[in-house]
Amino acid sequence: MTRSSQIENLKQRIHDFGSQFYIQPGYVKSVYSGKNEVETFREVFPAIFSENEESAYIFWKQIPIRFHYTYECYANIDTLLNWFEMLSNKSSGSHDLVLQTDVFIVELHTKWADDRLKIEPLWRVKTSHQLLADRLNELGAVVTKVKDFLGEWKLILVQLVRAVERSKITITLPAEREKIMRIKRLTPGVQTDPKLYKP
Repeated sequence: MTRSSQIENLKQRIHDFGSQFYIQPGYVKSVYSGKNEVETFREVFPAIFSENEESAYIFWKQIPIRFHYTYECYANIDTLLNWFEMLSNKSSGSHDLVLQTDVFIVELHTKWADDRLKIEPLWRVKTSHQLLADRLNELGAVVTKVKDFLGEWKLILVQLVRAVERSKITITLPAEREKIMRIKRLTPGVQTDPKLYKP
């Protein structure tokens, strides 16, 4: 295959994935930290994933944003789970939230109805990537189907539950253990699979 045909093939794949939002999950391997128990769900992630392992990438209008299985899961899992449950359980609504990566703090104003989700972001930098934040802000809102959006997150949620269960780490607080069960209840109801990989 020539270089030009490879580029065209890649362009077609990106078009097929959708230009608004999709996720490239990592082929992440869990590690064992030696911990037997933690209090909260989010504390599990630095214990079972290494920063040096493969990350996921969130593609926001074709711009990749790195999503570590350590820090980003630690910082955002509670916020994401609450949001996903709202999207899954309510046919319409609105919700504001803040997500963090190692580079960005992003404020999201979201509205959904009739399986149409609109996400209006405000990207702010934590480190020296202001030009990228400016570009992301210029690109504006993402509009996608609720089922497609949840489908993109599905594999990551499945990966997290499998890794936690393999680790044999006990989460001591009952309300925190329940978050695993919440994910298990949520993911079977997500009928759409990720565009790149299936669970």
